[in-house]
Amino acid sequence: MSRHDFETAVEITRGDLVESAHSAAIAVADTEGRVVFALGDAERTVYLRSAAKPFQAAAVLSAGVAERYGFTAKEIALISASHAGEPVHTETATAILARAGLDPSALGCGTHAPFSRLAAETLLREGRNPTVLMNNCSGKHGGMLAAARKAGEPIETYLASAHPVQRRILRAVAAFTGREEGRIALAIDGCSAPTFAVSLRELARAFARLVAAPSLRTDPDGLDAQAAIVAAAMRAHPEMVSGGGMLDTILMRAVPGLVAKMGADGLHAVGWTGPHGPVGAAVKIMDGDSGRARMAVVVEMLRQAGAVDAHATLPQSLTDPLIVRSLRGAAVGEVRPVFRLRSRA
Repeated sequence: MSRHDFETAVEITRGDLVESAHSAAIAVADTEGRVVFALGDAERTVYLRSAAKPFQAAAVLSAGVAERYGFTAKEIALISASHAGEPVHTETATAILARAGLDPSALGCGTHAPFSRLAAETLLREGRNPTVLMNNCSGKHGGMLAAARKAGEPIETYLASAHPVQRRILRAVAAFTGREEGRIALAIDGCSAPTFAVSLRELARAFARLVAAPSLRTDPDGLDAQAAIVAAAMRAHPEMVSGGGMLDTILMRAVPGLVAKMGADGLHAVGWTGPHGPVGAAVKIMDGDSGRARMAVVVEMLRQAGAVDAHATLPQSLTDPLIVRSLRGAAVGEVRPVFRLRSRA
C-alpha cells in the first residue's frame, strides 16, 4: 500500500491536543467513471461489503421474483438493506421468506445482536437471544433465496459463488461498476455471501449509474430497470435500508433523491443528481471505523462535493460538531474533518 493511497481526513481532539486521527480515500465520479473529486487514491481496490446490496437486489429482481411473489416496495428496500433488527425489519424479512414458501431456517447469514440499541436492550431485558431475522442481511438473503426458489435452483447452496443466483449478482456488479467479471476479486462477507473487490472509482460509478438507472435502459437483462425499482424503493422507505438514528436513513430522509448505502469496515457509498447529472461517491476509512469518523467524512464529503446545503437540508445531528464527551457528559473534545477534496474536473 502506498502512503498516498489514504490521507488524514479526521482528527479527534481532547483538550488542546489532537489525540487520534483517521485516514480516508474518496472517489466522486460520474456514470462513465470519470473522477470529479478525489482524496487519496481513487483507484484503491476495496471490498464492497454491504455497499453492494442495491446491485445484489437488482440481480434478484431480474429473476422475476417481484412479479412472482408480489414483493412490495417496502420488502424490496429491505432486500437492499443493512437493517437495524427493529421489529418492522424482522417482520418484513419474515414476509419475504413466506411469500416464497420459505421460513427463517433457510437463511444462511448467521446471527448477531441487532444494530438497534433499543432492540438489543429489549432482548437483554427479556432474556432472549437474537434471531437470524435480526441479522442486518436477512432481507438480502431472503431475496436471494426467493430468486433461487422462483428459478427452481438449489436452496441449500444459494451462497456458493458458483450458484446461479450468485453468478447473476456478479454480472450485475460488473455491469454497474464497469469492471469485467473475471477481474472482480471475490471473498466471503460476514454474512457468508460472496463480496466483491473493485476500485473506489468503480464503486462511485456504480452509484452514479444506480441514480441514473431510470434513464439508462441499456442492459439486455433488464438490470437498469430493476436497479431503478431498487433505488425508488430505498428512497420511499429509508427506514428499511438501515433504521432509526442510522446514517443512511437520516441522509435519504434529508436529501431528496439521494441514495446511500453503508458497508462494513469503514466503507460508504452515495449517489445523487448534481447540476451536471448523476454522481456517485465512495468513501473508505482506512482503519475500518464505521462510527464517528465515517459519519464525519461522509457528511463533509457531501458538503464539499455540492450534494447538500448542510444548513438548509441536513438535520442538526449531522450539522453540529461531533463532540467527544466524558462519561458524565462533559464536552472534552471534538471529531473534526480536516480534508479537502481535490477537483478533477
